[in-house]
Amino acid sequence: MMLVGINPTVFKGKVNGFLGRNVITNYFDTKYEKKALISYIIVPFQNHQNDNVHQNFWQAREMARIVSNKGYDVDIIPYYDPYVHLKKKYDLVIAQFPKDVDCFSNNIKENAIKIAYLTTSSPEFNNAAELSRIDQMEKRRGVRLEPLRQIPELTDDFYSYDAFFVMGNETTLSTYKGINKNCFLIKNHTNAIDCSIDVNKKKSNNFMFIGSVGQVHKGLDILLEIFSEEGFPCNLYVLGAYKNEREFYEFYDIELNYTKNIFSEGFVDISSSKFKELSEKCSYMIMPSCSEGMAGSVLDAMAGGVIPIVSKNCGYDEEDGAVILDNCDAETIRSFIISYSKKPLDWIIEKCQKEVEIARVKYSREQYTKSLEEAFDFLKL
Repeated sequence: MMLVGINPTVFKGKVNGFLGRNVITNYFDTKYEKKALISYIIVPFQNHQNDNVHQNFWQAREMARIVSNKGYDVDIIPYYDPYVHLKKKYDLVIAQFPKDVDCFSNNIKENAIKIAYLTTSSPEFNNAAELSRIDQMEKRRGVRLEPLRQIPELTDDFYSYDAFFVMGNETTLSTYKGINKNCFLIKNHTNAIDCSIDVNKKKSNNFMFIGSVGQVHKGLDILLEIFSEEGFPCNLYVLGAYKNEREFYEFYDIELNYTKNIFSEGFVDISSSKFKELSEKCSYMIMPSCSEGMAGSVLDAMAGGVIPIVSKNCGYDEEDGAVILDNCDAETIRSFIISYSKKPLDWIIEKCQKEVEIARVKYSREQYTKSLEEAFDFLKL
């Protein structure tokens, strides 16, 4: 049946919301007096897929577990669904990028604790940075691709939240203007903790790129243009979901599929023998992203014994083992690639071994849990 004048997608969303779909109620089947709502991702709670798809699969469940242990019945809803219908009043709300009018706005108790969970740079910074990259590519290549990582702008209600959990470092935090109370840096973690590699197989001129969504945002376009230069002396192994971005993939078809020193690997499970093989041959992971929180692919590379060369907006510092690009101009990136490809193998092996240790000790699942629990304890949940 066609309903004239009604958007079918909106109608379906409202029906699902009214029926209580997309609401996971009392996930741990507890009977506490206090109620908590997590507005984040729900797929990890619906089925336990391979956590190696993304760090946030395990993190979402771990956050819920910690909240439950603090004495709350825990409900979960998808942060992107405006039609969710809720029937409870909540004592605690944890929301990714909260808006002025959320589906839960009328379900928050007057004295509830509200926490904003922020996994990337601020929308203002992120959106401008991505659009700038889109503009730059259009000027270089004459084609304009659609931005894929735009985030809704922050609204007034955001600043009324009681605490802000920011996944990233001080650079990430600095992109949020106007929040100066109860800001906590949350550590990302790596899933590749069992990747035992032979560092003696490494080649100093082998680089890898790992990226999820938004290849121009993450700088893959710049890398493909550099590595495809005639006679360029280094190799690039490209890992990620770039094949899903049809326009990008077709535009860079020659670079990705017909350039002898660029290897199009596609999505590679970090627990696979293929990832181990690539980690053993590559000395560096390079990611000149324009905006991140704390890029998980960097940690997966480090845990695999690969040295990260990244932009400052990837969420890491030099003490984290990262090599920080001065900027993301093609000339600068090219210079870093050439310079580090000439490093002696002894230096590379020692550095790679340190990367593994840093990832496993500083960015384990236990460290994510610790940083989250410390923030909750400070707030006296």
